[in-house]
Amino acid sequence: MGSDLHRLVSDVVARVDDREPLVVVVGCLHDRVVTDDAPAVAVSARALGARVRIVGCLGDGVTAEVLHRDLVSAGVDASFLVTDGRPGGSMARRLARAIRCADAAVVHDDGRLRADDLVPMLDRDRPRTVVLDADDPVPWWSLRPEFVVPRVHGHRATFSAAVAVALAVGVPARDALLTAGAAVAATIDGRPCTATALLESVRTPTTGHREVIPR
Repeated sequence: MGSDLHRLVSDVVARVDDREPLVVVVGCLHDRVVTDDAPAVAVSARALGARVRIVGCLGDGVTAEVLHRDLVSAGVDASFLVTDGRPGGSMARRLARAIRCADAAVVHDDGRLRADDLVPMLDRDRPRTVVLDADDPVPWWSLRPEFVVPRVHGHRATFSAAVAVALAVGVPARDALLTAGAAVAATIDGRPCTATALLESVRTPTTGHREVIPR
């Protein structure tokens, strides 16, 4: 299993490096640091080699400035963030622009997004892969996501990003899940969720790795 998984992850990493898929992350941003929020998804996807745009609502305080700076420093395109603090409206218009030519989208909803405003924008230029990571997925069913993220406590952002990136480059669904398991293992091991950490986590799997990989 270990050598097969290593070859699988190597193939995923090679595909990502070759294509540099564009992933759009949609979500409301907190005014504090949160481990599994939309910015965490965006940074994880960027660390895995994807180009990333984030669309969301951002406050106008000091914390918001720091978060914006951190996103830009990580290589995430933060030019589509809305700073008026109101989900919907201008956020939907920015999503309509950001989603053009995207290979995948991750919708991270903690209950503050308005699905009725955003689903039409996502469907207008729908990417090949839509990953839904929502506390309540029911309002998003009309979006027909390719994958709904399970309740993976403490590592949802890494899991969401890895599944989206893998599916975006044409990896089959089960292989994408295995790759996401390896990504979570890399995070549990305390290493950044990069391609190098992914490959290393396959060589030295952790308990968390075995818990996440489906059987």
